[in-house]
Amino acid sequence: MTLLALFVLSTNAQAMSYDEALRLAEQNNPDLQLAAAQRDAAKGGLLAAQASWDPQLNAGLNRPVSTDKNFSNGFTYKLSSSTVAWNVGLSQMTPTGTSWDLALSGAETSIDDLEIFGSTVEGFNNLRMSSNLSVSQQLLKGWRMSYNMRSVISAESNLSQAEATLLQQRQTTLANVATLYWDLYAAGATLTVAEEAVRVATEEQRIVQALLDVGKVAPVERTRVDAALAQAEINLIDAESAYALASDQLALTLGLPLGMPISADTEPSDAPDGVRVPVDEAIEAAMAANPGLHVARITAENAERSYQNARHGLLPSLSVNASYGLQSFKDSSQGDEVTYSASFKDLAARELPSQSVGLNLSMPLANRAARGDVMSQAAALTQANINLETAERNIAQQVTMNIRTVESAARKVDLAALNLQLAEETLAAEKAKQDAGRAIEKDVLLAISTRDEAAVNLARTKADYQKAVVALEALQGKL
Repeated sequence: MTLLALFVLSTNAQAMSYDEALRLAEQNNPDLQLAAAQRDAAKGGLLAAQASWDPQLNAGLNRPVSTDKNFSNGFTYKLSSSTVAWNVGLSQMTPTGTSWDLALSGAETSIDDLEIFGSTVEGFNNLRMSSNLSVSQQLLKGWRMSYNMRSVISAESNLSQAEATLLQQRQTTLANVATLYWDLYAAGATLTVAEEAVRVATEEQRIVQALLDVGKVAPVERTRVDAALAQAEINLIDAESAYALASDQLALTLGLPLGMPISADTEPSDAPDGVRVPVDEAIEAAMAANPGLHVARITAENAERSYQNARHGLLPSLSVNASYGLQSFKDSSQGDEVTYSASFKDLAARELPSQSVGLNLSMPLANRAARGDVMSQAAALTQANINLETAERNIAQQVTMNIRTVESAARKVDLAALNLQLAEETLAAEKAKQDAGRAIEKDVLLAISTRDEAAVNLARTKADYQKAVVALEALQGKL
């Protein structure tokens, strides 16, 4: 049974594995939840931007009823009329700079009461229908899809950045949790050693007192073991405080209640002998998968598109417009069949067509707004490229530094394990001398202290090695 397992059994701490800590972080960490909410907001923004190209349905229905009296062409008339008017249409803007509008309308009017010169004339009704298709196409500014889809492309970029930021936050959060976990492991191991040191010092005090009672040691030896016990108890208090702090920090990051002790029950993996990390391969992996670099690249790509669109915006607006319409008019006073069926037949026969073609040109004379936008976007592109190059250099430098840290941490683990072995052998030799009555108590106490320090140092170096590996994996987006 390991020292850490003894610690878990001796307290009410909640044992937590390394994988469980990472899983809880992904579920409960508020920073990750906030980044996920921002990603969802970006999805909504993209959906709203794409709505610009949705077809638009327009429909209306109106029924005016009126009684009117007027004077026209030398005679006075009075009439009562009612009309049923309707319209329905579809229109759409497309990313190609094309807009179209298809409309169909009709108005059926009934003259119920017509009075001319005081005489009542039999009423009549008529039906007017029309259909029209109009199309407009941009020829200069506005013909590029990337220019027309600026809002959609920007929303897509925002979504990509939000997703990359979420990945970056995930790496940062998991790396932070991993660091806190291994700090907790080291704090727990230190606490276990401190508890054992108090027990050993108490036992040494009992042994020295027994030897003092039979006159085999001088009274000063009792003073030494008393001082050693006092120091061990001080170390235990410090270890308890450090453990409580490490536990609370991990609990806070995992969204767990503070004050609930947590124990790290996953042992650090052993560092491979002669660790050597290929620098070029590690840098290449980081360049390909580092989320922060992905964000910088998206920013640079978006800046390049914005600059090209700004240059396109220098062009004048020139559009060609064409429309084609059909009319139908039926009047019962002329003996016509006033029905929708007859009207649709007239439309199909194209008896009353209309058409038009034209050009529209628009351009600000100074064009300062467009020129100013080009200058602004050019500066933004320069900044984005500089930031990207700087980020790539920084990542390469950080990977190189972390590789050195991993390799040196692995060597320190080997040395710490060797120091613990030597300290245990030294303590065993001093205890053997003590049993034979040939050891000085201060040498035994020193050997115990050295062994305890070596045990704590080994736990810390193992934790440091794990943290170094985690930091390197976070740079490569592997967590």
